[in-house]
Amino acid sequence: MERRTLLAIILSILVLVLFQWIAKKTQPPPKPTLPPQEEVAAPQPTITTPEEKPTEKPEEPLTADVLQDTQLRNVAVETDLFSISFTNQGGRIFSWKLKNYLDDESQPLELVFKRMRNMGFLPLEVFIEGEDELSRKINNALFLCDKQQLLLTTGASPRKEGQVTFRYGDGKGLLVEKTFTFFPQSYLVQLQLKVIPEEIFHKGYILLGPHIGNRTDGGRGGFFGGAYRGIVQSVINANNKIQRVKKLSSPRSQGDMKYQLFQGSIQWVGMEDNYFMATFIPAEQIKEAIVLTRDTTLPGEGGTPSVLTSMMSGVSLNELTNQGKLYIGPKDYELLSELGMGLKYVINFGFFGFIGKPMFYALKFFYRYVHNYGVAIIILTVLIKLLFWPLTRKSFHSMKKMQELQPKMKAIRDKYKRYKQDPAIRQKMNQEIMSLYRQQGVSPMGGCLPMLLQLPVLWAIYSLLMVSIELRQAPFFGWIQDLSRKDPYYITPIVMGITMLIQQRMTPTTGDPAQARMFKLMPIFFTFLFLSFPSGLVLYWLVNNVLTIGQQHLINIKEGQKSTKTRQSPQKAKKQISRKRRRKK
Repeated sequence: MERRTLLAIILSILVLVLFQWIAKKTQPPPKPTLPPQEEVAAPQPTITTPEEKPTEKPEEPLTADVLQDTQLRNVAVETDLFSISFTNQGGRIFSWKLKNYLDDESQPLELVFKRMRNMGFLPLEVFIEGEDELSRKINNALFLCDKQQLLLTTGASPRKEGQVTFRYGDGKGLLVEKTFTFFPQSYLVQLQLKVIPEEIFHKGYILLGPHIGNRTDGGRGGFFGGAYRGIVQSVINANNKIQRVKKLSSPRSQGDMKYQLFQGSIQWVGMEDNYFMATFIPAEQIKEAIVLTRDTTLPGEGGTPSVLTSMMSGVSLNELTNQGKLYIGPKDYELLSELGMGLKYVINFGFFGFIGKPMFYALKFFYRYVHNYGVAIIILTVLIKLLFWPLTRKSFHSMKKMQELQPKMKAIRDKYKRYKQDPAIRQKMNQEIMSLYRQQGVSPMGGCLPMLLQLPVLWAIYSLLMVSIELRQAPFFGWIQDLSRKDPYYITPIVMGITMLIQQRMTPTTGDPAQARMFKLMPIFFTFLFLSFPSGLVLYWLVNNVLTIGQQHLINIKEGQKSTKTRQSPQKAKKQISRKRRRKK
């Protein structure tokens, strides 16, 4: 029985290590604290109706003239899926809100990292390797824009697409042009970038970031971390393989920034968290991408400064000369599959993805009929339990036989008790115990195997909950309004622990004191472990426990009926013998 005790301990440690490792992998880094800051006031131009829309200027060729605005302006763009506010300072993104996804305050989800924005760091910066002054000049310049608003919502605009162009020229030979093409019902945005002189192409990059999201705001105003356990990281699809970059391995330094170049056949590069991504997709495969980090010292509580490390990723300027694309939106598996370009592979279903992906499709299928992902998880749990029914039943019988063998196993141990320190004698004792197992047809692994086989399923569901945009803010009922977050009142984890106690009482005991003590601690251990897990995962394990209790109850009833028949069989045999004797007489 010591072997089973050791196995149970190893399984417990395995559960703890695996899920703590997952939790650490998905936890955001410590959040720096900041004093309240005033929101940067952005001009809010009134979006014109189709009747009021200004006449678009024909595209002008780049010249050596001075092209520079005299004042700071914002340019508003609105489609069916998002609303954007550009600033003409550097032709960068000031605000990008998704209409179909809400934050904790039920407002359209803001993707631009507000606190870095307040410090002047915005998406679509230009980084020139070895040229700090030139980079700052381009990013701080006031570009001229051909319009101040663009409305492309269905029903309000008859146009199928619309363009916004930013131009800057310093009159000394430097010319930069950024052209964005939008579509009413697409997250894809075409981007064309032109720069003169072309020598800048060979050492210049356009960047996404920093962070793109409001990670330090507790998840209330954005995404990429916070309440959704996400961690912002760069992601590169190189050589048809997803490469995630959380920190630079061999960085170079330039000013307050560190950067690293990545080479290969690169399909796209961008930023991601659990549920959303912002990506550059060049028209053709490129040879080089860049990931850049910037350490920014921020004032903290009590006068203690804190350091915020922001991350950006991008592609070289010359790679976008022939029009690339931007995808800034949800990591929706079906949507990304339709877009192609290997974007769907950014959704990581985990190590057991071969289990998680079919479960994802099953959840989607059930949701079409029940319209509640919590109910869909319950239905999926029932199907999984039915699948494991034969194995669980066999496990129960194995544990029952092990319980019956306890007296004989105790006798063998008592026989060698005096010599248990001798390795040779101990090996002989183990051989006798294994021989007893073989004679009785019992496997010492029989009781633990079902739990071991359910670990991949548990892990797959955990990964599924953390990457499926469909489960983000998906309500179940009552107090559970987001299956991807923990139970706010810890009710389901506590009930789950109670069901584990009930299940333990119904399980055949082995008589091994050490193992019995360890199993008594398992419900407490699992309850504390599941307190911070997504409520959808706790719901799965809770329903699984309830079904197991029902299954064990049925098996106990059948076993009781069999034992009753066995006790009555000798009496029936005597009656049959007496009947035969009377017939002979």
